[in-house]
Amino acid sequence: MQEDLPRAWYPQLTFGEGKEKTTRYFPDKLPIGVPCDGGRRHMFLYLVTRDVPAEFRLFLLRHADLLKTVNEWTIRLLVPRRFRKATALYRYAVRDAFTTPLTPAQVEELDWFFRARQGIATDPAPDPDLDVPRGAQKFGAARFRALH
Repeated sequence: MQEDLPRAWYPQLTFGEGKEKTTRYFPDKLPIGVPCDGGRRHMFLYLVTRDVPAEFRLFLLRHADLLKTVNEWTIRLLVPRRFRKATALYRYAVRDAFTTPLTPAQVEELDWFFRARQGIATDPAPDPDLDVPRGAQKFGAARFRALH
């Protein structure tokens, strides 16, 4: 991995505002395997601790920019025996996150929907047929809940 990547590309969580603002890089505190032999594949480990991949979806979102900069990568799920039945859900979460990107129009609609649900949307919906109930139906999948 390059050593001169912009900090904004690293997985991070930010707390507070102004002088009290704190940014924690690599907040998941999970190991990343870096090739020592000149290879290019990086190994990102994730310990499964729940039977539903909601936290894992957040992990994927936090790592998305970093994964785009690495030439080759693998996400290795460490699955305890009691969560083995959930493995398919975790695989689906990866496919969902990386093989079905949102179009710019969908991003705009999703942004409006989140603001409308919070009651802070001041502009009309990008699609005249989109209202909060339709938005809830359209953006009700787990991948969207992880974003909000």
